[in-house]
Amino acid sequence: MSGLTAYFESLGNPVRMRMIQTLAELQEVRVSLLAELCRVSQPRASWHLRHLKRAGVVRTRRQGREVFCCLDRDRIAEQLHRFERLLALGLVPGTGTAIETVAGHGAAGGGR
Repeated sequence: MSGLTAYFESLGNPVRMRMIQTLAELQEVRVSLLAELCRVSQPRASWHLRHLKRAGVVRTRRQGREVFCCLDRDRIAEQLHRFERLLALGLVPGTGTAIETVAGHGAAGGGR
């Protein structure tokens, strides 16, 4: 579950969302250009990219002195699939316990 937590926390910043939107449009871009397009300093862009990389949202590659980044679409799809499974199963994060059980309603119990 911590992977999903890091994933969604990484999306909770407007600069990171701008970076993701830019990467979605441009496919792959130099970090220096991404910083310029997102109107942040290169050190600040690198800091945000570290969060996105740890969460599995972006990948980076080095070519000489340049660093390029792109969305890690496979890992994004994997995280979204994990989130869909979590919703389908109705589990309390980190416990494996059904939400209905925790709420005291049980599977057959009356609800709303």
